[in-house]
Amino acid sequence: MAFAFRLHASLAGVLALLILGLLYALPIHSAPAADSTLNYADIVIQDGSGRLATHRVSFAEPTISGLEALRRTNVALIEQNGAVCRIGATGCAAGQPCFCECAPPSGSCTYWNYAQFQNGVWAASNTGAEVTMISNGAIEGWSWGRALPQLTPAALGAQAGLAWLKPQQLNDGSFPGFGGNVGATLDTILAVRAAGDDPSLWRSSTGSSLLDSLSGQAAAYAARNPASVGKLALGLAAADRNPRDVLGLNLVISMTATYDPATGAYGSSTWDQAFVMLGLRSAGESIPAPAMSHLLASAQSDGGWGFAAGGASDVDSTALALQALAAAGVPPTEPGILAAIAFLDAAQNSDGGFPNTPDAGGNDTSNANSTAFAIQSLLAVDQDPLLARWQPSTTNPISYLLALQQPDGAFTFGGIPSQLATQQVIPALLGKPFPYPSTSAAAQQALDFIIGQQQPDGSFAGFGIGATLDAILAIAAAGSDPQSVVSSDGQRPLDFLEPRAASYASGSAAAAGKLLTAVIAAGGDPRDTAGVNLVISTTLRYTTATGAYGSSTWDQAWAMIGLRAAGESIPISATERLLAIQATGGGWGFSANDATADPDSTGLALMALAATGGPEQQALLSAQQTNACRLDASTRRSAVQAALAYLRESQRADGGFPSYDGTTSASSTGLALQGLAAYGELPRSLNWSSVITDGTQSQLRQQTPLDTLLALQSPLGGFPGFGGPSDPDATYQTLPGIVGQPFPSVQRTLIFLPLAISPP
Repeated sequence: MAFAFRLHASLAGVLALLILGLLYALPIHSAPAADSTLNYADIVIQDGSGRLATHRVSFAEPTISGLEALRRTNVALIEQNGAVCRIGATGCAAGQPCFCECAPPSGSCTYWNYAQFQNGVWAASNTGAEVTMISNGAIEGWSWGRALPQLTPAALGAQAGLAWLKPQQLNDGSFPGFGGNVGATLDTILAVRAAGDDPSLWRSSTGSSLLDSLSGQAAAYAARNPASVGKLALGLAAADRNPRDVLGLNLVISMTATYDPATGAYGSSTWDQAFVMLGLRSAGESIPAPAMSHLLASAQSDGGWGFAAGGASDVDSTALALQALAAAGVPPTEPGILAAIAFLDAAQNSDGGFPNTPDAGGNDTSNANSTAFAIQSLLAVDQDPLLARWQPSTTNPISYLLALQQPDGAFTFGGIPSQLATQQVIPALLGKPFPYPSTSAAAQQALDFIIGQQQPDGSFAGFGIGATLDAILAIAAAGSDPQSVVSSDGQRPLDFLEPRAASYASGSAAAAGKLLTAVIAAGGDPRDTAGVNLVISTTLRYTTATGAYGSSTWDQAWAMIGLRAAGESIPISATERLLAIQATGGGWGFSANDATADPDSTGLALMALAATGGPEQQALLSAQQTNACRLDASTRRSAVQAALAYLRESQRADGGFPSYDGTTSASSTGLALQGLAAYGELPRSLNWSSVITDGTQSQLRQQTPLDTLLALQSPLGGFPGFGGPSDPDATYQTLPGIVGQPFPSVQRTLIFLPLAISPP
């Protein structure tokens, strides 16, 4: 909560400040002022796999060279005569020519490209980095063999703010705040999640995480008031915890217990109502219509909301209410929403920022926190803060915020670097209004939906036997036992599969491999499934001369995944075959060497490569490598990099991945996410953020595949497909992507017991 500190004459005003101090770290805990006379530049580095890293460097000189700016990132470099040969682990090693991957005279040439961000686009530098001089605010880009993705100065500002925040973490994992550290720690979690980082990985110098610091204080914080329990649920959901079962609490029950069905109220204040609504939505819960009506009815005559009923409207309360109403499903054309937008319009100052409390004489000063809240609320109701309506002079809300950022990344409140201002500005700069759905909650809802699809014979609803296999794999990927799911007739999944195993496995290598994977996931015996040895059924598909298990990518990938699940060694020629049938453009298509790749086949192929590429598998393969040509690790790496590049290029503007008709598909996005997980990619990172450029939404909106996927979930827990908004087949394929679990999720380890030989 942003506050320009002023005395309140009423007791209600004093109480409001005290309550809000428990929710938020009021901006009195500020770091020492940075040297604002320093200049800065943002350096964006995209390595050979396409991963992005951003660095903000400061310099006291009027200008420095682009090469010197790169050096000040402290990333390991190899240079030759002013040329950059290697950055980090990508490029040409010491002792090699600087352009070691350029094949003369006219072959391919991969090297570190140097570019500068000018007028909203990347432009290749006409001069070398050693002689190119840059000044304050420059954005520099380095990319190994690929075009740099579109970024925004706002996103880079958020990344710099995040880097400044990290050292403020206390030894217990928390962040300091007024009235206790819980509110400030939750603000950090929300900022970290908005930036695509994993809050659980933010640890102090002693190893304590953000979540560790909450474990002993969560219950007391939740008991303070409805707003506190709502914010706690909102923050823990942002950390991908399930608010129904976290830190020993069921926050959904706690939030619901504050509800008065007679009035629709979740407490006594706007903040109670809004935070509980946001907390419930972050857990995937629907909001009762009376609750939405109550919040709409509590608006003031000027269109805004105050902290409490009857109080003067303020920007922060109005922005919070708008985000809660939007999350609950109230359309942006609703009269109350339009009136609130008009209130914010009138409240905006000529500098582009927003004050906490508007003043008819224009005497209230804009501040970072209120401006950030206003931006989030405008985005939530489909307004674009970058458009002319929100640019009263030469600045808009975003340029106002960026002007408050210091060279070290901190944002100021009242001219002083502020932890709270930095925390709350980050989600706004990244275009992320609240709430942030929990993958844990979404996965549980999807799992419950899947279990509900079981038929009396033990199978699962959907298209053929394959639907039951997909359901088993999804249940296992979510960490549950598929055989624990018992139908109304007392049948389990394997009861349905076993008598059909021989017929299904005979259909194709893909069918045999997928069945093998599913039987193992369900705890069955892959070498004796109703008398069928599925390992042999799959192995018999192998052609020694070609390394093929069949004719398609799916044949090859599923056979490899299934055999790996069974603990079998995969011939090197099989991996070579999978690499050889890669489609034009870097990914894989359904058929071998397709001219056009697709995300589904690419995700599956990546899982197969990862399953056969670990140290254990390499040890199993060593016996096969006597006279055979060893599989070159660089060949595998190049194929994986090309596949990841294909997925980045095929990613749609909304962050998801397309099906065969070109529209965003839940199942295709789920399979692509599994492929990313197989190689440790973080689907919410800047690397997988997509900026919408078609004018349908603000360019501030940073779309990621995982968040796009979660937004597609229906209230029943299912995901859309051919069968409607809750399609069983689509949900089976989506759940493993949500939890980031590649196949095989369960592996059978062979144990060879020594023979007992009696002495003579």
